[in-house]
Amino acid sequence: MSSQWNILLDLFISASEQRAVPTGDACLASSAPHSTGLRHVIALMEGGYVTRMSDPDDARRTLVGLTAQGLEFVGDCLRAEYEALTAVLAGHSG
Repeated sequence: MSSQWNILLDLFISASEQRAVPTGDACLASSAPHSTGLRHVIALMEGGYVTRMSDPDDARRTLVGLTAQGLEFVGDCLRAEYEALTAVLAGHSG
């Protein structure tokens, strides 16, 4: 799961920067061997979180990005983590 989370987080950051991500770079973000990273990308695609598209500048490669569902999922996870951390820190101040 952490490899898939790494991919999702990398794609979320790339989306906020409006930066295209080649499939190979997404595989690298998984911190797993390329073939394993590609399996994670495919699993995320099958789950509806990631989409692949042709690179308009280079027909030899494909790009990946988050779907609306993927953006919402990662945003919700980060928001929940932020709220939990804020609550813990508020309980320790004083």
